[in-house]
Amino acid sequence: MKFLGKIKNNKGFTLVELMVTIVLIGMVIGIASMFFNISFLSEKKVENEYMLQANMRQAAESLNTAIRNASVTFTLTEDVFYDGSMKNKWNYFGVTEDKKEIVQYIWNGTTGNHDEKVIVAEREGITYNLYFTQNSPGTKMIQFNIECIPD
Repeated sequence: MKFLGKIKNNKGFTLVELMVTIVLIGMVIGIASMFFNISFLSEKKVENEYMLQANMRQAAESLNTAIRNASVTFTLTEDVFYDGSMKNKWNYFGVTEDKKEIVQYIWNGTTGNHDEKVIVAEREGITYNLYFTQNSPGTKMIQFNIECIPD
């Protein structure tokens, strides 16, 4: 019974008990903040991926519409495309020389030049490729591939 009497007379906490409590609370806060950080980074990554996919869908839809509505379609090689020999009164799709944007070059009869309409805007750390191919010789079917390449 003496032992119970001593416990009742103790008031407060020892320094060791306070240190253990502070360490435990710190560990719980550290783990919780780590989970919040991982959650935030995951959300940001998913959001970036979603925006990239939305841009690719928009580019594919623009290309589909332009090809479907075109009276004539041709595919050009890169060296012809970038040397400035684009024909007047024709519209083109391509990537910029630095491969950072997918653009549509629309003929402007008023100015006598091609205006650039950005289909997929530049994103940090991303380059694009756009390829047109004919499915099989003698057909009118054109296939295109849009590539998104992380640097």
